[in-house]
Amino acid sequence: MSLTRRYFRTLKRARHRLSGVICLSIVVALFAGLAITMGAANMLNTIMHTAHDLLLNTCFFLMAVCVITGAIGRLFVEFGVVDLLEKILRPLMKPLFNLPGMASLGAVLTFLSDNPAIITLSQDKRFASHFKKYQFISLTNFGTAFGMGLIVIVFMMGYGYFKEPLIGLVGAIGGCIISTRLMQHFVKKTHPEYADEPACELTAADLKVEHEEYKSVFLRILNSLLDGGRTGVDVGLAIIPGVIIISSLVMILTFSASADGTYTGAAYEGVAVLPWLGEKIGFVFQWLFGFNDPHLIGFPITALGAVGAALGLVPKFIQEGWVDGNAICVFTAIGMCWSGFLSTHTAMLDSMHYRELTSRAILSHTIGGLFAAITPSARFRHPWSAAPGSPVRQVSSSLVVYAATQSRPSPVRPVRPVRPARPVRPVRPVCPARPVRPVRPVCPVRPVRPVCPARPARPVRPVCPVRPGGQFFSGGMDKKMTKIFVGSKKVVSLP
Repeated sequence: MSLTRRYFRTLKRARHRLSGVICLSIVVALFAGLAITMGAANMLNTIMHTAHDLLLNTCFFLMAVCVITGAIGRLFVEFGVVDLLEKILRPLMKPLFNLPGMASLGAVLTFLSDNPAIITLSQDKRFASHFKKYQFISLTNFGTAFGMGLIVIVFMMGYGYFKEPLIGLVGAIGGCIISTRLMQHFVKKTHPEYADEPACELTAADLKVEHEEYKSVFLRILNSLLDGGRTGVDVGLAIIPGVIIISSLVMILTFSASADGTYTGAAYEGVAVLPWLGEKIGFVFQWLFGFNDPHLIGFPITALGAVGAALGLVPKFIQEGWVDGNAICVFTAIGMCWSGFLSTHTAMLDSMHYRELTSRAILSHTIGGLFAAITPSARFRHPWSAAPGSPVRQVSSSLVVYAATQSRPSPVRPVRPVRPARPVRPVRPVCPARPVRPVRPVCPVRPVRPVCPARPARPVRPVCPVRPGGQFFSGGMDKKMTKIFVGSKKVVSLP
């Protein structure tokens, strides 16, 4: 066991030393090649002057843009504009990106700030509980496609291009759809169980609502602007290393010597390796992106590592006259979609604890970025309609001529005879109406039965009158009656 452990420890040390040797060899070969062509002193002076010029004229300009956009973005968050946009965009999430409607909040936040904003949002368990695991992992590709979108669009509009950045935004959305869907496909293919598992489970503590104290409108506006501006400063400081290091290297590999062909150590002098490479394979970039100059391939290559550094190339490209509307569309689309994903995808997936899926995320986002750049290019110039004399135009013209000379006329097909119309079916006569049935006479009213006449009233039997002196006549009464009683008393006594 000890021998095996010692063997792996020795192998690890050997790999570490080998990687050091390889890194040192690449750095020495790079600077030795530059020094041989430019001269050691001129090379160092050019590197320092280029970095200084990029810091003063590009980095601080980008920082100012970040401060302004950060303040506006925080103001939108404070007063509910972001929530309104999230509700408007929510119905598009499921059919386009196969994500819950809550994901639109991540798109808006990354558009207003940068890629890591989606990671800050994903740490919220209430937000993550709406996603399945495969959807939750694809948020890295989804958020990266909109990273620094507002900054890129405002930067391009600052140079007088207004329609082209909006077309590039449409291309970036298309690239985001491709990248997000591909990442979800790769995740479900390697981990089928993630298709049904939720990203996280909520507890009672997570559902607790925090009550904030009331603040006046003026104080909310002031705090939003200052906090957003401070966030913009942080973003501006974060992009300075990428702009200075990567852009300086790309500038040296893109530009050539001064106007008289000598190296003076001034800024923006180089060995022009990328244009030489672009001339060799320029038809590929012309066919894909519609670039008219091989120097323009520096922007997509730089955007792989940092979009801020790629934006630093644009002013020099515009000054040299290499940029047109098509190039601005492609720069906006590929700058937003790629947005330096090679430098952020690893850290983003590592923070989400899915580092093993980094390679698939990078592959899917590379394909999505290429699609995003091709889409707006087709708006301005179709790839086959290249400039005269280009390899693509020559090949396409040759194919058209060959097809015209080799094609044979197709035989004329006989006209199919018209089918005679069917005879009109006679109209069926209408059945005559039946005679109306006579109305049944109403039964006559029976005569009213006469009321039986009332019987005559029986006459009242008259009372026998009383005779004067107490004697009364009784008609048929017994004349021997001698007494008249009133009540129980004897009143008259008759003879």
